[in-house]
Amino acid sequence: MGKLRFLIALIVGKVSIFLLDKIFKRGTNLPGEIMLKICPDALSRFTMPKTTVCVTGTNGKTGTSNLLTHIIRNSGKTVVNNSKGSNMAPGLVTALASDCTLGGKVNSDVAVLEVDERSSQFIYTKFVPDYILCTNLFRDSIMRNGHSGFIFDKINDYLDEKTTLVLNGNDGISGLLGENKCNRVFFSVDKTERSTDVCEDTVCDLIACPKCNHKLDYEFYHYNHIGVPKCNYCGFSMPQSTYFASDVDFENGTFVFDGDKGESLVLPYQKGNFFNVFNITGACAICRLMGIDIDIIEDGETFQENAHIKARAVFEATGLPTIADDSGLEIDFLNGAPGIYSARYAGEGATDKERCQKVLDEMHGVDRSLRDARFVCSIYFIFSEDEGYNVNGTVEGYIGDEMV
Repeated sequence: MGKLRFLIALIVGKVSIFLLDKIFKRGTNLPGEIMLKICPDALSRFTMPKTTVCVTGTNGKTGTSNLLTHIIRNSGKTVVNNSKGSNMAPGLVTALASDCTLGGKVNSDVAVLEVDERSSQFIYTKFVPDYILCTNLFRDSIMRNGHSGFIFDKINDYLDEKTTLVLNGNDGISGLLGENKCNRVFFSVDKTERSTDVCEDTVCDLIACPKCNHKLDYEFYHYNHIGVPKCNYCGFSMPQSTYFASDVDFENGTFVFDGDKGESLVLPYQKGNFFNVFNITGACAICRLMGIDIDIIEDGETFQENAHIKARAVFEATGLPTIADDSGLEIDFLNGAPGIYSARYAGEGATDKERCQKVLDEMHGVDRSLRDARFVCSIYFIFSEDEGYNVNGTVEGYIGDEMV
């Protein structure tokens, strides 16, 4: 009977999604609400993709889940997420129903689902996420979430030991989730030029040690209770982080992401929004755990397409007007090669000298009349979500006989 109810609910949900999309041209929770009326356990009846990531926390979960979705899609994987609906059970049901077979099998490779903190018991008991990323926990509206300890319990009580938690190592509240139960991985932001020795905010949500209740000290504060807490009485401190953000440049809106592979990547963030550094670092940590390269993947077939891909990736990550370019060498005798593969023409990690030598080797003995070539550059500027401009330029020349 349960399977039949779910099938009926799924058919009704899919029809509702189709009609509402045609009528309103936007997402809505209504299909999920209808499905849950017909089949209250619908969320537990989906066959989830190989990897499911849930993003929760008081602040930053929407931006983080959207960024994470973009990075994973850019890696070539398909992703279902609930960006067009709510972050509660009806929104998740709607998103999954829009991307599954009539048997309930989700088609996408990955599910990235934003989850409201209060909804933990209605979601994590229905399926087990592979990863849960918690951005932070703060006190919220008294009428909604009350004290941060209340919402901590709402999440912690419904965690499954099979889930890997990705936690903010600068947050002494959310950083205690899943202790002695789940595999936990931490990310944090190093001290910046704007970090302080005392909390300069009106409210600090963590002033007593969560272990012994004595007064908690901090090596430094980023804001509120986000910093590096330590207890001089019992020795409490946060676990070592695996992923870091360092060298935050407030003037230029960049920071350095340091991962577990020893790499350092300079990444942009929305200037004036320091919280964004935490969100990006958390999203990058998830990608690293999934084995996904967080570099921008240039998979276009032209310089113009690659310039657009890079500009779009940075624009979506920062929300700022973005200029990006793609360029390379086109040689007529080589049918336009190396073209968009100029940087990798002699193999990954090759030097400029090695790339030049490969071209000279392939052009060895070719008559001057057949050595015409040009340097091509395409620049893409994205000003807003709906406004972008592309400019292309070339410098004509020919391939010489030796390096100079």
